[in-house]
Amino acid sequence: MNDTTTPQDNQGATLKLLLEKKSAGLLSRRWLWLAGALLVIAGAVLLYFRSGDTADAPQYKTEPAEVGTLVVKVSATGNLEPTNKVDVGSELSGIVDQVYVDVNDHVKKGQVLARLDLAKLRDTVAKSRASLAAAEAQVLQTQATVVEARAALSRYRQVSQLSGGKVPSKSEM
Repeated sequence: MNDTTTPQDNQGATLKLLLEKKSAGLLSRRWLWLAGALLVIAGAVLLYFRSGDTADAPQYKTEPAEVGTLVVKVSATGNLEPTNKVDVGSELSGIVDQVYVDVNDHVKKGQVLARLDLAKLRDTVAKSRASLAAAEAQVLQTQATVVEARAALSRYRQVSQLSGGKVPSKSEM
């Protein structure tokens, strides 16, 4: 056997074989990726069309139009402001016992709207009357003391005059 190939030729042939195998492997990998992508896309399309079949389409109930009365209702949230606003007050303070009118009732001038609990007011009046009676008694007592002091002064003057100014001293008078 006469082998005329050189080691360099042998290396070139090996390299060529390797490159052919690698390109064949790359090609088969590309086909696998492409086939996998196509399967995913086909599955997504199938899922999309199947889900569309099972979903119920919305159903609408219709009736023919007819003439009738229309009821209009308004529902809203917010604060209502009155067109006329009147502040009601009392000269007395206290607890409200009874209320004779309600919100939005029409009232007339002089109409009784509410009644106050008068128990505290009566207690205050009774206390004030007792204080007045005590003050009047104090005035009477003071007046009696003044009358008594004037009588004593009159007696001292009389004794002083009879004794010639010797008996009650000036400090006692």
